[in-house]
Amino acid sequence: MEFNSSIAYPDTFDITVSKSKAFTELNKDALITFIIPTINRDTLSRALSSILQQTLSNWKAIIIFDGCQPTDESLLSLLNDSRFLYIPIKRTGSQQNSTHGQAGFVRNIGMKLVNTPWIGFIDDDDVIIPTYLQHLEEEIQITPHADVISFKMIYNNDIFPPINYSSITQNTIGISFTIKTSLLKEGFAFKQSTSEDFMLLHDLQEANKTIVLSPYITYCVRNSALTNNIMSNRFVINSK
Repeated sequence: MEFNSSIAYPDTFDITVSKSKAFTELNKDALITFIIPTINRDTLSRALSSILQQTLSNWKAIIIFDGCQPTDESLLSLLNDSRFLYIPIKRTGSQQNSTHGQAGFVRNIGMKLVNTPWIGFIDDDDVIIPTYLQHLEEEIQITPHADVISFKMIYNNDIFPPINYSSITQNTIGISFTIKTSLLKEGFAFKQSTSEDFMLLHDLQEANKTIVLSPYITYCVRNSALTNNIMSNRFVINSK
C-alpha cells in the first residue's frame, strides 16, 4: 500500500502512512473496501452509519477528505472504528454546483490503497441499505467470473438502472456498483467528468469485462426513500 506525499498535507503525511500500514493488516478477510470522497458535508455521518449497519461485517472503508479535515466529535467517534481509514488530502476535486461534484480523481487516490478483492463506492450524501454485502456475496456466487456488479439505486423515487434494463447507457446508471480490485492493475480508473460512473462502466464494457446488472436495490441517493425490492431480472453483459 503506497501513498503519494505530494497529495497529502505535510503535517499529516507520516500519520497517514502509519495509519495506512495498520489498516492493511487489520480485517484481512474483508471482501470489499468502500471509497467515500468527501468535502466534509454534514451528511457524511449518515453515510458512514449506513456502512456500520451492514448485516455482514467483512468490509473496510476509506474516506478521503478533499481539502478538509474531520473536526466534529460525533464524526470522529464514528471514524474510530478500525475498519475506517480516513485521509485528509490537498484539494483535488472540484464542485461544479450544489448537486454535481467531480470526485473521480479523489476516488482514484483512495482506490490505490485498497487490498480487498472488491471496491465499492458511496458518495458522502448517500446511504447503502443494510443488506448490501449480503447481496454482493449472492451475486458473486451466482456469477463467480463477474468483474463488475452494478446494483440498482433510488433517486427521487426513480430506479436506476430502470427495471429490466439490460444495457449500460448514460443517465441510466449510477455509482452503485462494485468492481474487482484487480482491474486497477489493468489501468482502469475514473475519468474526471460529471458522467464518470457511466464512463468507467462503458470502458469496462468495451474491454469485454463481465458486468452483472443486479436486480437488487442497495443504494439511496441523498434523501431518497427506500423502495422495497421489486421483481426484476438479472442481466449479464459480456458473459464468459
